[in-house]
Amino acid sequence: MVVEIGEATKRGEVMAKLIKPSDLRKQADELIAAGKMPEQDAVLKAVAETRAKYQPKIVNAREESQDKIVHDRDLDLENDIVLAKMIQVGATLDLPTYIQFAFFGDPPDGIEQDGEFLASVPDVILDGPKKVQ
Repeated sequence: MVVEIGEATKRGEVMAKLIKPSDLRKQADELIAAGKMPEQDAVLKAVAETRAKYQPKIVNAREESQDKIVHDRDLDLENDIVLAKMIQVGATLDLPTYIQFAFFGDPPDGIEQDGEFLASVPDVILDGPKKVQ
């Protein structure tokens, strides 16, 4: 999974907004008092139907994403659009050029030291191209 820069911060903000157990209980009590709380069987049925509908899709998506993880960066198996474009136009395969292509010439400050970004950079860019005989 690729995590965009700042996505972890967004996730933290969402976690901070999660409802507390005491607040959830209060909302449940209000729904019960108003007669709007669905029966347990109805909730369990809805959960079962939703799970039956989406679980195979989720499992399939997870399996497909794992199939695409290749450590030697085979462009037929892993789609690195930036590297493919660099090769197509004959650009120098180095980190500064990769950053320029990846960010359309306007990279954020310090990106060349960002661990998450560097983890997504193909090995050929980080280690240089190697001749294969």
